[in-house]
Amino acid sequence: MKVFSLIRALLCLGLVLLPLGSASAAWYQVELIAFRQASPTGDDFEATPTDPPPPSLDARVAQLAASSGYTPLPASQFRLQSVYQSLQRSNLYQPLLHVAWRQQAQGRAETSAVAIPQDWSPDGPPPQGPYGLVRVYQQRFMHVELDLRLPDDDGVHVNRQSRRIKSGELEYLDHPTLGVILLVTPL
Repeated sequence: MKVFSLIRALLCLGLVLLPLGSASAAWYQVELIAFRQASPTGDDFEATPTDPPPPSLDARVAQLAASSGYTPLPASQFRLQSVYQSLQRSNLYQPLLHVAWRQQAQGRAETSAVAIPQDWSPDGPPPQGPYGLVRVYQQRFMHVELDLRLPDDDGVHVNRQSRRIKSGELEYLDHPTLGVILLVTPL
């Protein structure tokens, strides 16, 4: 009888402490390289000038971003510098952007979309280089929602994808013009 009382007390203690352990969500480093790809034939890049602009940031997403949902990292902490340099040396690719940040692993509703570049706003004018929104979140698995755009003389190239990813593995989000390499690493 004393054994059952002891087990019951330990289970109750475990249930009380459970929310404390789950409140500290894991952190991830997210690193993204966007690059322009030459077409295999050497022809001009294919553009989609009629695509709509990226979705506007609603008040909740803007509030989450303002409350430090992520921390931008300096170039000294990038892990994909050798990949970026390989793209620079290649005649087939033109690297356009290399950014990294840290964020908590949270569900989709709790995770803010990160503006690329950091100072870009959907209400402002589009920048010269790639711009848009990236959301990395964790449900049962890690996921990424990408909406990047690249303006040029022919229009705007759009790489819009949503898919499951594996943490710690290099991900390639393919597009005929605007390719993206992504690495999400647990800290």
